[in-house]
Amino acid sequence: MTISSMKPIENPPNPFESHFVEYFEGIVPPARLEVFRDTTRGILSRNDSPDLGFRWSVNPYRGCFHGCAYCYARPSHEYLGFGAGSDFETRIVVKEKAPELLRAAFLKPSWKGELVVFSGDTDCYQPLEACYQLTRRCLEVCLEFGNPVGIVTKSFLITRDVELLKKLHERTHVSLSVSIPFFDERTARVVEPNAASIRKRFEAVRILAEAGLPVGILVAPIIPGLNDSDIPQILKEAKACGARSASPVLLRLPGSVKQVFISRIEKQFPLQAEKILHRIREVREGKLSNPEFHERHIGTGPYWENIERIFEVYSQKYGLNRNRPTPDRPPSPARPRKRNSHSLPACDIILISKEGVMADILIRGIPLRVRHEIQRLAARKNLSVNQFLVERIMEMVKKNGDQEVEEERRKKAFRRIREIREELYRKFGLQDDSTKIIRHFRDTRNQ
Repeated sequence: MTISSMKPIENPPNPFESHFVEYFEGIVPPARLEVFRDTTRGILSRNDSPDLGFRWSVNPYRGCFHGCAYCYARPSHEYLGFGAGSDFETRIVVKEKAPELLRAAFLKPSWKGELVVFSGDTDCYQPLEACYQLTRRCLEVCLEFGNPVGIVTKSFLITRDVELLKKLHERTHVSLSVSIPFFDERTARVVEPNAASIRKRFEAVRILAEAGLPVGILVAPIIPGLNDSDIPQILKEAKACGARSASPVLLRLPGSVKQVFISRIEKQFPLQAEKILHRIREVREGKLSNPEFHERHIGTGPYWENIERIFEVYSQKYGLNRNRPTPDRPPSPARPRKRNSHSLPACDIILISKEGVMADILIRGIPLRVRHEIQRLAARKNLSVNQFLVERIMEMVKKNGDQEVEEERRKKAFRRIREIREELYRKFGLQDDSTKIIRHFRDTRNQ
């Protein structure tokens, strides 16, 4: 399938290919939208990154017609032998068997009904979804099995599935996020040329909220020097449209994304380009990107701290990110345990080893804003995130206690951890050689 497009072919060199085609100026052929069939035998992608709050994702499409200059998924197209530039936007791979593969995955005895996030890589509601309807059919499978779902999109097309999402929400956990990184339409149009307009995205938030669905926004990515000044207006309008939450994510430029982004910025913002790149380096300790876990989505330095402070102030002003009561609904075996959101948890979630001691800390599931704060505070103390949270646990155990009984309180806390472990072994039928159990743990001094 091919469709004519006005965009010229423009790709950075593919590091996985031994050759690179470069056209002479003036004779660059136009890119053509091409759709390829993917015959993959699996649809669930496992995520092992500690920076993200989910383990499993579904991506019915590879490549994305939205053409966002900053898209971190661009390098994944190079694995297919395509380019990360115009190829990513016009050579789209479609997984036509996605619904059937998802059903087969849910039927496996090993599947435990964990949260599945759509658009972990590319937008599941990009324009091709209007005719292929792969995302809708996958959501129907999730409804059939009562499996919890999370969706991230910048497309108005999500409103097509409002009734389906309402049925899902009545049965299980549903989390919806609309990505709105800009408030100015003209800026958004050159950075996200084929995505829905900002007005339509806010309208999508309003429609989802009026349907009673839990919807939030992602100000992602924040591009220092370009859109950080839009934050107050974005949060104000999001609240007016019924959004319940908002989260910031700093721009990251892995691999070939860096070249695509710089090229777009220099072409569309010639007078601002130098300032924008300077600001990015300022919050990245002199670099344009940081690939390290726990640091990829956050910045450092006074400028980034000011952005975080502005985001926090306006989030509080408009009542975003506050806990809301969960409506009553029939219990579902696939529904995940509800997690509370705190401005800064002393240690909400701990990882317990088979010996019953705190072996590590798992911050997956804590809101992104809170994880960023944890990482920032840990860095200030020159501690790892694990060490910092263990220290906070000890502070909880020691708090309001006499020095003479601190050791006894600590022993009591660890005895409680062992009891939790044994309880979970019984509840989930696990063996003693199980390596990891996730468990909410708070207020150990009261146990």
